[in-house]
Amino acid sequence: MATAGIAAAVPSIAMTPTPLLSPGDKVAAVAPAGPLEPDFLSALLENLRHLGLEPVLGPHAAGKHRFFSGTDEERAGDLNEAIRNPEVKAISCLRGGWGCARILPLIDWAAWRKSPKPVIGFSDITALLVSASGHKIPVGFHGSQAPPPEKPMSSGSWRKALMETGPYDLLTSGGSTDTLTVANPSEERVTGRLIGGNLMVLNQLIGTGYLPSCRDKILFLEDVNEAPYRIDRMLTQMKLAGIFRGVRAILIGQFTKCDDPDNPDVPKALDVLHTHFDALGVPVVGNLPVGHAREQIILPVGAQVELRTQSTPELWWLRR
Repeated sequence: MATAGIAAAVPSIAMTPTPLLSPGDKVAAVAPAGPLEPDFLSALLENLRHLGLEPVLGPHAAGKHRFFSGTDEERAGDLNEAIRNPEVKAISCLRGGWGCARILPLIDWAAWRKSPKPVIGFSDITALLVSASGHKIPVGFHGSQAPPPEKPMSSGSWRKALMETGPYDLLTSGGSTDTLTVANPSEERVTGRLIGGNLMVLNQLIGTGYLPSCRDKILFLEDVNEAPYRIDRMLTQMKLAGIFRGVRAILIGQFTKCDDPDNPDVPKALDVLHTHFDALGVPVVGNLPVGHAREQIILPVGAQVELRTQSTPELWWLRR
C-alpha cells in the first residue's frame, strides 16, 4: 500500500521531443469514480476512436456498486492495471462524480512513477491529478476525458496538448480569449507549476497528505452546483489552512449553476471568489473555459507554465 507522503519537486514530462500520444496508441478507459450509463460509455469510447486512438476498456468501467463503478479495490485495480500495462500510453477517466479519494491509498504510485503515463479527466478526477503531481507523476491533464468532434474547442485543445509538441498558449488552444478578465495584472511574467481543479475536491484533500503545496505555483479552480455561501466556506477553510500562502497567480474557471437566480441579494459566486483572491495581490485571470461547461480547454497539472497579463492574458506551457 502506498504512503501519502508528498514530494516537493515535480519533474516535467513536457520536454519530450515526440507527442505524448500518436494515432493508433492505446488509451485505457477507466471509471475510478462514478458509474456510467451504457450509451454515454459507448459515446466516449467512440470519441477516443475518432481522435485516432484505441480505447482499452477497464474491466469494471461499465459496472456499478453503490455510488461507484465498482468497489474501491476494483476501481483501483483497473487503474493499476492500466498503469502497469506497457501497451497503454495514457489513461482516460471516463467520469467524475465521487470516489477517487477513496482509492488513493490503493494506487501503485511506484509503478506509475516508473511508467509516467498521463491521466486525463476533471471534476472528481482532480483527486488523482493533484495526488499524481505530488507523487512525482510528471503531468496529468484537467479537461474532457474524450471530447467529441462536435466540440471543436475541447477536441482542438485536447489534440494540441496530447498529440502535438512545442510551447503554446494554453488559453488560445481552444479559440478566442476575448471573454477573459484580469485583476492585479503583473508587469512581469509569472512562472510556476500549474496545480488545481475542482474546488470541492481540493477542499476535501486538506490534511490528507495528498494535496501538494500551492507555494510558488499557479492555482486554477472550477466547480458546479455549489451555492455562493458554500464556496465562501471552502475558500475560508483553504485560507485558514494556508493553502493560498505563496501562490503566484490564480486562474478562475467556470462556476456553473452556482448562483441563485431567485435571490438577487445574495452575492454571486464570482463576487465571492474575487473577494478572496483579489486581496492576495497576485494576478487573477477569470472566466477560463475550464470545468463543467459545454466546451473546455485542457490544462496540464504539474507542468511548468508562464502567465502573461500585461495585455491579453496568455498562459504558455514551456514544453520543448
